[in-house]
Amino acid sequence: YYPIGEVLRENKSGNICICFICGDELVPPEGDMEIGALELTYRSYSLLMPGQGVTLVESPKDSKSDPGLLTSGWIGVFQYFWKCVKNPNETQEFIWQFREDALIQSVRFHQNPLWPSKNIELSISRDGDKFEEIWSGSLDDIPEDPMEWPRSGKSGAAFNFATVVGFDDLKSGRFLRLRIESGYRQEYWGLDAIEVFGNTPAFIPSPEPC
Repeated sequence: YYPIGEVLRENKSGNICICFICGDELVPPEGDMEIGALELTYRSYSLLMPGQGVTLVESPKDSKSDPGLLTSGWIGVFQYFWKCVKNPNETQEFIWQFREDALIQSVRFHQNPLWPSKNIELSISRDGDKFEEIWSGSLDDIPEDPMEWPRSGKSGAAFNFATVVGFDDLKSGRFLRLRIESGYRQEYWGLDAIEVFGNTPAFIPSPEPC
């Protein structure tokens, strides 16, 4: 026997098994468990992750946040959200250069729930000059009151502020351009993160998950 609070606090393996060894197994105990905070560390295989030889070629001037936050690996942590200059009146543009030609299979956008972006466009280029649009659309709006944030998405799965775009045909290019054309709030437009997944370049392992 051991206090459950200490078991949860000292657990390092990630697996928690709770066994009821007393009483009738057909009449298990009832009750609730509440998790006050949960932080997960995982290895992201995004081609834009730090350590993958990617260069941020262009980003909006006078942003309120470091553009590097979009690809830092932090997701769902408010202080690591990106947002643009106050009261933007022009498209916010980012361009990344891969270390070699990339074959892109899917892209995942993580919405900034405090300052959500609306219309965005994603394009690729082989030379950094002529870009070809591979996707454009609108991200979901997020209610301003956190109490009204949805518990589930359109598919019924847990709502996580993310939009995933998959491509039947792999998209090839050396440069990737993201344009944020509008937002749901006038004061700021923002994103939490962008992740890009594909077959190449080959992923460079890192000593620590991120």
